[in-house]
Amino acid sequence: MDLPSEAARRTILTTLARHFDDWEDALGTAALVLPNGDYFPDPFTNDRASVERLFQRMCSYLPIASDLPIELVAIEDDDESGHCGSGACDSGAKLLPTSCLAEDNGRYFVPLTSGACTSSIALTTAFARSAGALVLAEASEPYNVPGGAELAAVACGLGPLLLNGAAVYAKGCGGLKFHQATELDAGELGFATAVFVNRFDHKAGPLRGLLAATQKEAFDGALSWLDAQADLNDHLRQRPALLATGLFEFRAKAGLLSRLFG
Repeated sequence: MDLPSEAARRTILTTLARHFDDWEDALGTAALVLPNGDYFPDPFTNDRASVERLFQRMCSYLPIASDLPIELVAIEDDDESGHCGSGACDSGAKLLPTSCLAEDNGRYFVPLTSGACTSSIALTTAFARSAGALVLAEASEPYNVPGGAELAAVACGLGPLLLNGAAVYAKGCGGLKFHQATELDAGELGFATAVFVNRFDHKAGPLRGLLAATQKEAFDGALSWLDAQADLNDHLRQRPALLATGLFEFRAKAGLLSRLFG
């Protein structure tokens, strides 16, 4: 899989660097939240109590107060296509609600659609998007800017949950179908998650073992590219405010002789 465009990489880097700088004290040594029992040990029995526990557990990894008034609200999917209803027959459009968060008089409302409940990946992806929007709202930043909630979630360690939902293949009535439950695509989220991993010096192996082929290719390609950007990585770890300005250059890929004698 090709890397995101230079413009996309620059946007992702500057946005994440700004979050790393602005939220430095709150993030601390942010965890890389993996979709496994270590991070989500609560029993899940596919009822409302389980769904609420899942979202509360996810929020516990965010730099927000633990007593925020948050309510999950069931909303109807806008689907009149006449498909079989399994979700696998969808044409491949992005499976997103119109908003991943609403706010009213100091209370937050997280939409929950039936489409988001079709699988654990769809549900955790939808919740990760809402979690990112919640962090932005608490930081008094716009939370419905395209891709903004997802990058905020990545900055808080939820990148693996979003990356899993960025490219899902499922068998349907017409054969294998591709679904994307995120605004950013797998390449962009793979790159953003790799930036987070480098920023906090996390080991990539545990995450790689949980990724599907498309996501793993995107993540590995981003890590490889970042490995060649020594100055950029140094700024990410020590001086993210410099990257947040956007005043930086990418190092060109070195040729064979440069790699041998550089």
